[in-house]
Amino acid sequence: NEILDFTECGLGLSCPTAAELILSVDKKPKNEHIPTSDTNEQENEREIPTSEKEMIKTLYDLRDMLFGLAFDGRVDIVDVVSGVLRYNAPISDYLFDGSPIGDISLGDGSELHKLFRLLPDAIARVELLSEELRAPVARAASGDIIGLLRSHEKEARALLYYFLHRYFLAGAESFDLEDRLPLCVLLLFIALAFIGDGDAVLGAVAFSKNIEYSTENIEVLLEIIAEGA
Repeated sequence: NEILDFTECGLGLSCPTAAELILSVDKKPKNEHIPTSDTNEQENEREIPTSEKEMIKTLYDLRDMLFGLAFDGRVDIVDVVSGVLRYNAPISDYLFDGSPIGDISLGDGSELHKLFRLLPDAIARVELLSEELRAPVARAASGDIIGLLRSHEKEARALLYYFLHRYFLAGAESFDLEDRLPLCVLLLFIALAFIGDGDAVLGAVAFSKNIEYSTENIEVLLEIIAEGA
């Protein structure tokens, strides 16, 4: 991800070895910051206003709080996911009029259930590399997704971190962040549906190859979230 004068890199879930590493994470990783030594700056490079830099720093700090929440074992995984979703409104208010974001509120789960209702439509509308996958994934998505979340709690926390890292600030430079947190959670639900009762690594890899490495699928999911808002 290119964010102002930063470049963020990370592992991709579609590689089995990388997926195994990602799913094994059980505490907030330390993000390493390496300054570039590029002295060949282009003459027309955009001067970044201080206000933009301050806003991006605020969003980085916020994301770090969400990373911490994802791995907070004192908070039930369902409350963790609900808290991530509930933070979407304060972020939108902050970007729109500069309203203070405040602390994370776990809420009452209403945002979670609202997003659940979008899951069948999401599974039906995305393009898959193999149509044979659609029926079992749809069955898993229509079942007890809360039970699936709890039975795969360790993987769910690691996947939530992965999605927050990969997608939350992807639209930061254009400040297109309104639906990024719901996208992270919807991707988590779909990934868990791909895993189902099977092997977590194989399911995560299949999810990644079929869903997140298709730009069109990500756009479809963002459209579904916007339509359901």
